[in-house]
Amino acid sequence: MYPIYTFIVVFLLINITYQQSVSQERKQEFCKAAQTNDVLEEVLPLIRRHLETESEICRQRMDGVNAKLGTLETELEATKIHIKELKEATTTPALTTTTSNGPLECDSGWISSPEKCYFVSSTSEKTGWDSAIVRCIDLGAKLVEIKTDEEASSIMNLLPGYVESDELIYTGRRKTDDNKWVFLSNDEEVDTSVRTWGSGQPQSGSQRCGCTLKSDDFNMHDCYCTGFNYFYICEITR
Repeated sequence: MYPIYTFIVVFLLINITYQQSVSQERKQEFCKAAQTNDVLEEVLPLIRRHLETESEICRQRMDGVNAKLGTLETELEATKIHIKELKEATTTPALTTTTSNGPLECDSGWISSPEKCYFVSSTSEKTGWDSAIVRCIDLGAKLVEIKTDEEASSIMNLLPGYVESDELIYTGRRKTDDNKWVFLSNDEEVDTSVRTWGSGQPQSGSQRCGCTLKSDDFNMHDCYCTGFNYFYICEITR
């Protein structure tokens, strides 16, 4: 049997060896931590400068976006003013041939009623609704606004022979965003008690501009504003 002090010595040696091992591992951990802190101190300024650069780039891009938005807002206001001027122009009747003591006389090539002079486009002048509005303005007139069935019948009976019965003709009506039909010059709502819709009309959908045709007694129809070229009628109040 070994003496008891032998075991005590062995135990102490083992404990010292273990403590030295643990101490060495802790020293390594401390070294690694110190190295990590050194790296962070070097990297953090770089990261900070990178973020500042990216922030400046984003700010410059936002400034560019805001500038473009400002330009678009200016163009939108200019467009609104132009539309307003067009509407005002359609309400200003232009005189044709006048006499000093007599009523307004219609120009040659226009058809007349007791209240108005009408210009009916030729076959070669067929066009879209917006273009028809502009052409009437160029004539000092406006796209015809047929207020009653009586007026519609009067115009239909005066139409030139080249306008076939199934030919659509643009008129000065439009559908608003809340699905009301109004006259172009003053947004007055169409009175359907004196102005009749044609058979199966209105078809609604994207057909938002006014038109009519002979074969349906010149009653109201809705038409596409673009993509098709139709006859049009301009009017001047006498």
